[in-house]
Amino acid sequence: MNFRFAKNLQAGVALDTNIFLLLIVGSINTDLLSKSSKTCKFDKADYETLIRFCSPFSRHVITPPIITEACNLLETLNKQNDSRVFQNIRRYLEEAKESRSESSYLACLPVFPTLGLADASLYALARQDVLILTDDLNLYGHIVSRNHAAMNFYHITVTH
Repeated sequence: MNFRFAKNLQAGVALDTNIFLLLIVGSINTDLLSKSSKTCKFDKADYETLIRFCSPFSRHVITPPIITEACNLLETLNKQNDSRVFQNIRRYLEEAKESRSESSYLACLPVFPTLGLADASLYALARQDVLILTDDLNLYGHIVSRNHAAMNFYHITVTH
């Protein structure tokens, strides 16, 4: 773990939608990653890197907009796999800390006009010292340019 993220270990880590999809689908079976257009860019090594990266964090934080996006994007894969995908999301939610912000508050954040509600919810978490793990360069840039903690997923895949 990079020492510059030490203060984030207690606050936690939050995954953007694509990385959350990797976690959920990969934890069922990494072979399923190639079966969905939403996760086919990832492989078993990516999943294993994600697990190693997230393991030191005391809290995993998620927001309702991320959950909603993930469910919408994984609906077909869920149907094709006897509801195992949504069951896995439910198990994750039982362990994670859900952080809720009013949509009207998120819409007032500087990232909302260009990135939308889900990414604004992650930006709000970054302001609370939660580390955001993302593969979205726009979100990453917005967060780090305001001196909050974010990690580009592709940076950790290169270093692990």
